[in-house]
Amino acid sequence: MKLLAKIHTKNLLKLINRCPRDSAVVINNDPYMPLTVVDRGPVRSGRLYTLGHYGLQNGDAMADPEMDFWVVACMAAPVSYRNDYVGVHQVPVEFTESSWKINPRLQGQITRFANMWLRNIHHQGFVNVRSA
Repeated sequence: MKLLAKIHTKNLLKLINRCPRDSAVVINNDPYMPLTVVDRGPVRSGRLYTLGHYGLQNGDAMADPEMDFWVVACMAAPVSYRNDYVGVHQVPVEFTESSWKINPRLQGQITRFANMWLRNIHHQGFVNVRSA
């Protein structure tokens, strides 16, 4: 499984550390779309977190994008990608009770995107916003 680059893992950890256990936090940073961080709970030997920007279309919440990250200690790997505006939902890693299934090619693609997105999130100032 492809892991995030270390610098992006560090920034992801800063974001998820702002989120209470088994809860969610919304980080506002005008003029950008708010960033939502959700602790989805334990999965295998780590925890699952969701990061997402959400807009509205005809009254419905739309992911733009939303990604799930599997975090173990100080390592992180993206395990899903969703963008409702273009109708894409990719799940290259599926966790089961006793193991997981991985599509390595697709997981590598969403890891490249996640590194770019987390770099943008950092440059936009979300990592260092003081109030959530």
